[in-house]
Amino acid sequence: MVTYNETANISLKLSKKFTDSVVYNVECNGGLIVNEKQKFCNIRFVEPRDLNSKQNLFGGTLLTWFDLDTAACVYQYMTEYHKATTVSVLNFTFKKPANLGDRIKSYVYPVHLSKSTITMKAVFEKTNGLEWEYFAHGYVTLCCIEENGKSIPLPTMKVDIDELKSSSEWEIVEKYKELARKS
Repeated sequence: MVTYNETANISLKLSKKFTDSVVYNVECNGGLIVNEKQKFCNIRFVEPRDLNSKQNLFGGTLLTWFDLDTAACVYQYMTEYHKATTVSVLNFTFKKPANLGDRIKSYVYPVHLSKSTITMKAVFEKTNGLEWEYFAHGYVTLCCIEENGKSIPLPTMKVDIDELKSSSEWEIVEKYKELARKS
């Protein structure tokens, strides 16, 4: 099952015979929830305006996409609408450059939940052909705010907290949060 927002443009290709269990290769643009651990997916092209002086994707552009995709994703998990804002970005890591014309795919999913914050992980892949390769990742923590900008508890989230706590990423985020409290 694939659910998507109203603005998504989706191209689905069956990757097995119709009589087998159906597996989708999902190419998405505009936001999509893919049922594999409920990851939010978005695809963009690297355009000339996105390049730095070395003709690679400008890091600030990828960080902007990172922030936008994680914010869009967090709303997929809320049971009621509240404004959300970024609190912190944790360990954003670039492993390889991306270049003009590359397609950039982001997968975003929750990895940590507390009373007032949710931490999302984004993994970025790139391709200029058929093969996708990992090139960057990072974590962002968001909180919900009132109209006056004051932080409020998260609404009920459509997230399996036990599954999150059993993942290795829960511990990673706990360590980052502990370091932030000490600094």
